[in-house]
Amino acid sequence: MVVPDKKAVKKDLEQKHVMQMSLATAWSKWKDENPEKQLSFVKFIKLRSKKVMLQKHRKLFQCLCRYCENVKLKLTAVNRLAEKAERPDLKLHNEFAAVSATLCPKQEQKFHKINCIDRYCNECGTVQSS
Repeated sequence: MVVPDKKAVKKDLEQKHVMQMSLATAWSKWKDENPEKQLSFVKFIKLRSKKVMLQKHRKLFQCLCRYCENVKLKLTAVNRLAEKAERPDLKLHNEFAAVSATLCPKQEQKFHKINCIDRYCNECGTVQSS
């Protein structure tokens, strides 16, 4: 996400960006895409460009519409219930994890099936009622 702020552009005219995922998720994704390369999580963090801001800065630049806020509140509630039930495996780290949990798993394709995304899939239990 591009930061819409004049202060985010420095003398080199490169604009800062906010990561859309956590560092742990980015590192995990990098490891999956580069299995032949060895890189520790600490080194991965050190190699991050200074033009890429962490998610803690995203709060100031994100959408505050009722739909986005509703999703965030629901994630908070689900995570609190998971904590109370002592089920850390049920915690959802972000809205992308929630979407993946409610759709059929990806097989060999990069994205979920279009029927699942449109909520017309009979396999994952997200069928819309007409």
